Amino acid sequence: KKKKKKKKKKKKKKKKKKKKKKIFSLTSINAACYDWRRRRRRRREEEEEEEEEEKKKKKKKKKKNFSMKPIIIIIIIIIIIIIIIIIIIIIIITIIIIIMDVLIFIIIIIIIIIIIIIIIIIIIIIIIIIIIIIRT
Repeated sequence: KKKKKKKKKKKKKKKKKKKKKKIFSLTSINAACYDWRRRRRRRREEEEEEEEEEKKKKKKKKKKNFSMKPIIIIIIIIIIIIIIIIIIIIIIITIIIIIMDVLIFIIIIIIIIIIIIIIIIIIIIIIIIIIIIIRT
């Protein structure tokens, strides 16, 4: 009888130890999973932040690229307009030369030159305003 009791006690002890080990392993696995999840979340957050920063940088770069194109287009348009105005003025001058006397022609040329200067000043002011608007 004594021998049997001893054996039972030993078995019980072994079982308890095994159970404890199992519980311990489960908790450690849970803790590891939790840590892993936490790390993964942190990594994801960091990656998202990096992506957002990259997007912002790309947007800034795009803005700079776009800001240059309209300025060039505007300058080209203005040059074309100036050329057209000059051609029209030359045509008008030729007509005036054919029709009118020299004195009147000189006065008209002076007026036309003043008008051209005013137009150029206005165009320059417009360009400056556009550049300021695009930069801000």
